[in-house]
Parts: sequence; structure tokens; C-alpha cells
Amino acid sequence: MKHLIGSNPWTSSVVSRVLRVLSYSTKTLSPTTSPSNATDSLQIRISRTGDPRASIVPVLNQWLEEGKPIKQSVLQSLIRLLRRFRRFKHALEVSEWMSEEMNFDISIGEMAVRLDLISKVHGIDQAEKYFYSLSDTMRTFQCKLGKYEKLDVVMQEMKEKGIKPDAFTDNIRLNAYASSSDIEGMEKFLTKMENDVEISIDWHTYVVAANTYLKAGLTEKALQMLNRAEQLVTHGTRRHAYEVFLTLYTNLGRKNEVYRIWKLYGNLGKFLNSGYLCMISSLIKLNDFDGAEKILAEWESGYSVYDARIPNVIISAYCKRGFIEKAEAYSNSLIERGVTKEPDAFTWNSLATGYQIDGQMAKAVETLKKAILASSSGWKPNAGTWAACLEFLKGENNIEAAEELLQLLRVRGHFSTDVYDRLAMNIRDRNLDASALDQIKGDNETRGGQI
Repeated sequence: MKHLIGSNPWTSSVVSRVLRVLSYSTKTLSPTTSPSNATDSLQIRISRTGDPRASIVPVLNQWLEEGKPIKQSVLQSLIRLLRRFRRFKHALEVSEWMSEEMNFDISIGEMAVRLDLISKVHGIDQAEKYFYSLSDTMRTFQCKLGKYEKLDVVMQEMKEKGIKPDAFTDNIRLNAYASSSDIEGMEKFLTKMENDVEISIDWHTYVVAANTYLKAGLTEKALQMLNRAEQLVTHGTRRHAYEVFLTLYTNLGRKNEVYRIWKLYGNLGKFLNSGYLCMISSLIKLNDFDGAEKILAEWESGYSVYDARIPNVIISAYCKRGFIEKAEAYSNSLIERGVTKEPDAFTWNSLATGYQIDGQMAKAVETLKKAILASSSGWKPNAGTWAACLEFLKGENNIEAAEELLQLLRVRGHFSTDVYDRLAMNIRDRNLDASALDQIKGDNETRGGQI
């Protein structure tokens, strides 16, 4: 990917270093199921879009509108396949749709892939613009590149060669201070950046500072940084910036600011699903359910592509707050209105948790079974809920039902064989207690998510 390097010799050096990290990450991505095995129908639909000038976004949107889920691993496989057949424009569309419409997090390796695709489809200039827009992910880069002391060596080498740093390299350094919670170092370096007439600071820089102050509990300083960030938002980054601001103002507990940013978002003329998801999630976190329901109703009245994450976030919130009747009513209304044919695994899982919190354990067990049966790879049941269900069945002396629930979890890949064997033995021996469940949940965290 060396052809992406610009004319600035320092940029060339630093970008080369970062891209070597990115290229390595790309090569070490976890293997996923190929589209030919997992998504024959979607792959066939996309393959029929043979005209390289035609967009495949409508194909992806149509798939969602039909109520069919799309896992991130499927989209990743499609990107690899499209690149292999040199359909770079389509691969780029899938990559952008994956993060912007589905709001999936993308890895460093996927950033590298997108960088390469942008260079092929839109040219080097656009690729460099995307590269510089990654300043808010520099903390991840920093984990790959090492602690900021190592950057001092690079900076010294640059100084000795008479090469002046630019905004990109300075943002790397700023993120290094932020990731180490070195507030004093961050403040000094930020001041240096602000006083350098040759450095053009963007809004990402102040977002990094705001996040650092927020984590340190320095609310007023965080608000000051956000104010500066808002002044630097460019036309092409407004939607993304506003979603970032919504999250930060929510974490700061500033509901009025959240609504102010949402109004600015609305002035752009079109809300994205990711924007609605962000706003509703923010209002729920601020305990403004009336506001969240109004935004939800607004989305329902005008969405162009159905996004199950939006109904699910409100259903989950109802269940966790003990409003199980509201969760049931809204879930049923989606079916009655023909929006969905039946709840998905995420909805069932939330309802199971709601029943558990409400003390309706028999319903929690049956609903959890429905969630497991509707699930696909990548989905995980609520650990607290399934543990409570197993304890309930043990208390009811219903060993057969407890083993049935365990078997469902194992068959669907939500339990490792070792965990299944231990739990099944504990149930048969009637030794299933809180300590056994806690140990297994601890093992789950150690394994990185597999129960």
C-alpha cells in the first residue's frame, strides 16, 4: 500500500509505519465463514449486480427490509470476495454500509482494507483524507505502536532530519498522552499544537481531550473541549461528529446539550438509522423515556430501511428498568403492524431478562428457550438470566428442564463442551449453587465471550 503515501516526507514515514501495522492486522483477522456457505442468497443477489457502475446498497437495504439479519462476519466475507474479483467499488460500498448503516465497529485491519479500496475507487487524495480522519482511532493504533515514550524517539529522529510534524503525527502523540491518562502531558502538548501556525487542528483533536477530561471527572474542562470541537466540524463530517457529540454530552449528563445537538443533526435534512439509534440510546441513559419514545415514533413514521437494533434498544431498556408490560406491548405491536413476523433472538433475550427481573421465572425460562432457538452465531444470552433460570429450575427440582436448557445452549454453540459437562454434572448432583455459576461466568469472561 505504499502508493498511498503523500508528498510530505514525514507523512510518508509515519503513514508507512502505521500501514505496516494495519497490513499486519489485516493478515491476522480471524477466519470467518465464507459467503458461499453462510449467505448464498445474499451473495447471489450481489453477484447479479454485474454492472460495476451500479450501486449494491439497494440490494443490502432490500435484504434488511425483508427482515433478514446480516452479521458482520458475512459482510466481511463479501468484502473479501468482491476484492478478489476486483469489484472494488462494490467492496467499498459494503465496507461503508457496514459501519455507517449497520453501525458495526470496524477493526484496524478493516480500516486498512477501506483505505486501499478508497485509493482504488476515488484516488490517492481521497484515501489520504480518510486516513487523516482516523485521528479518533489513534488510541487503537497506539496499542500497536507502543507507549508514547517510543514516539519521543521518532519525534527526535524527525527533528534531526529537519522534518516538521503535521496534524496527523501530533494527533498520534496527543492520543498517546490521553491513553496513558497523562493529563498534564496532554494539556502541554495540546497547547503546543494550538500555538503551531502550521498545524491545522480538527474537531477530533478536541474530542480526544474531552474524553480524557471526562474519564478524569473534570466535567467543565470536558465541556470546554467539546465547545471547541463543535466550532471545527466540517460540512462532510457533520453527521458523524454530531453522533460523537451526542454520546459525549450524554456521558456528561447534559440532556439540554443532547437535544441541541439533535436539532443541529435535524437541520441536515436527513437522519441516519445510526443517528436515531444514538439519540434513543442517549435519552434512555439519561432516563428520559418520554423523549426516547418520541424519537422512536419519529423514526417509525419515516424510516427507509428497517433497523431491528432501534426497536430492540427500547425493548431492552424497558425490560432492564422493570417495565415488562411496556416491552411486551411494543414487541407485540411490531408483529400486529406487520413490521416483523416474530421477535428475533435479541428481543426474546431482553424479554427473558424482563421476566426474570419481574420474578416471572417460568416465563423467563420459556422465553430464553425461544431466544436460543432464534439465535445465530455471534449472539450470546444474558449470563445473569440463564444463570437465574437454571437456579430456578434447580429450586423447582426440575432437573430434566434444566438439562434441556443446557443442551439447547450447547447445541447452539453458546456453551463450550467443558462448561456444559461441568454444569450438567452439578445439576445432576444437585450442587448447582451461586459459586459454581460465578466460576463459569468468570471462565466465560476469560475466554473472551464464549460461555
